[in-house]
Amino acid sequence: MPVLEAATKKVFHNNYYESIAGEVDNVPEWQVQIYSDENARHLRDLTSNMVGKLICVPGIITSASRSSIKATKITWKCSACDHTYSQDLKFGFGGAQARRQCANATAPISTDRSRCPLDPYRVVAEKCKFLDQ
Repeated sequence: MPVLEAATKKVFHNNYYESIAGEVDNVPEWQVQIYSDENARHLRDLTSNMVGKLICVPGIITSASRSSIKATKITWKCSACDHTYSQDLKFGFGGAQARRQCANATAPISTDRSRCPLDPYRVVAEKCKFLDQ
């Protein structure tokens, strides 16, 4: 909520305050309150088609945490020769490890192999698939 309140204060200052008061020092404080006319739904009434939608649930928030993101498919790219490969990940607590050497290392020495250092792969986030948990 502090981000919304700061944004409201900035919008007021930029659009209205200078034209009304002529001063820029004393911008009033704002409090943002979210209100919805939507009927509240009980937690037991939630279904799978509501995933990813904003819904109204009655109650008091006792704690909050950030959602964790887990990759299900990672695409790696060599920083020297631009070779890419994808790696599917299994569910669980395991992580992903990139190859230590570029796959072009098996190519003849006259090609791009000589340019690829040890541990050349970097993650290409735009081509990866993720799952929110």
